[in-house]
Amino acid sequence: MGQFHEPGCDWEDCPYCGSQLLGCEHAGLVPRDDRISFTGAREAEKAAVELGWYAVLVPGQGWTPCPQDTPGSIPDLNRTLASCDWDREQKRFVPRAG
Repeated sequence: MGQFHEPGCDWEDCPYCGSQLLGCEHAGLVPRDDRISFTGAREAEKAAVELGWYAVLVPGQGWTPCPQDTPGSIPDLNRTLASCDWDREQKRFVPRAG
């Protein structure tokens, strides 16, 4: 943990937009000293955990928000992406103001 991803790793987040680096417009443009080291979780997942946002897959309904201790729950990445903005300076997702 705390090391850089291997080139082309699909778990690496983009320090400029927060998306998966491999598939974003910045792929191949990020200098090593600006990359985000891997700490065991993607940035959207870390934000969801920090904010207490979890979801569980409900048949016929899809991913549904729930308490963290709900069996089968995982960090709610959809809510993170819908309710947060990427802070390029801090290299993390932050809740939208308002």
